[in-house]
Amino acid sequence: MRQYYRAGSVDVLLATPRAGRRTVLDEFTEHLHERWNDGCTTALTLVDEIRALGLSRQRYATVRDCLRPLCDVGTAPPATPKIPKVRTITSWMLHHADNLTDDEQLRFKQVLASCQHLETTAAHVTSFAEMLTGRHGDRLSS
Repeated sequence: MRQYYRAGSVDVLLATPRAGRRTVLDEFTEHLHERWNDGCTTALTLVDEIRALGLSRQRYATVRDCLRPLCDVGTAPPATPKIPKVRTITSWMLHHADNLTDDEQLRFKQVLASCQHLETTAAHVTSFAEMLTGRHGDRLSS
């Protein structure tokens, strides 16, 4: 009752309550968009493909609802790379660049380029690691 009383307008009440929340289809969104752009617009076919990819108990209605905005637009947005988890970025920061794979180095550079604060933090971590491993005590102020 409080939400109805406090609502400033009808639009607030009609907003989707799950906007921005994770769904079971999040990990398959890229696949769904690719298949949609390839011309496969049948939800039944896409449900079968998702089940084959590992999501065993997915309902037709869920996939249909996920595809509904694409029906209005006609094409799916291009796939965007997933944002790495904080734990992954921290791991990249704490490892020496030579110990990262080429793919990890590329993704780490992309993350650093997208956020100045992370880039600054990574520079501090690197310089501190060099001080510890190189034993440059003479650089410390007394």
